[in-house]
Amino acid sequence: MFLLLCTYLFSLPWRHSPTRPPPRGYTFNTDYIIHTCGPVYAKEREQECEEHLTNAYRNSLLKAQDLGVRCVAFAAISTGVYAYPFRDATKVSLTVLKEAKPPLEEVWIVLFTEGDFKTATSLAEELNLTPYVAPTEETQVCIVT
Repeated sequence: MFLLLCTYLFSLPWRHSPTRPPPRGYTFNTDYIIHTCGPVYAKEREQECEEHLTNAYRNSLLKAQDLGVRCVAFAAISTGVYAYPFRDATKVSLTVLKEAKPPLEEVWIVLFTEGDFKTATSLAEELNLTPYVAPTEETQVCIVT
């Protein structure tokens, strides 16, 4: 169902994308859940996909700032069934996070494989971000500050 919703939202012109207040965190230990949809990756639309992914992160950060949130967590948007190449998507996300004004206190990037974790921490260092590593049994978390 979520895939269908994101596919539908992606088909809309950018200016018509619906906005609504984010839901409460419910059973998660969080105040809000900010939903976003990244692009379904296609090599022939690479530039458009990069712009869409940039906007997905940027708009989520803007919403977080509007809500007074100081810490956010992101999964690797569009890198699963949407097939965005992980390294490229991670570079986009880290660049947006680095340029965020004002910066948040913490940004968590939740990853599920050791290879993705190593790629993300390497890219963070290349972008002069300081990765703080907080691995758990089920996920690898790279926190950039």
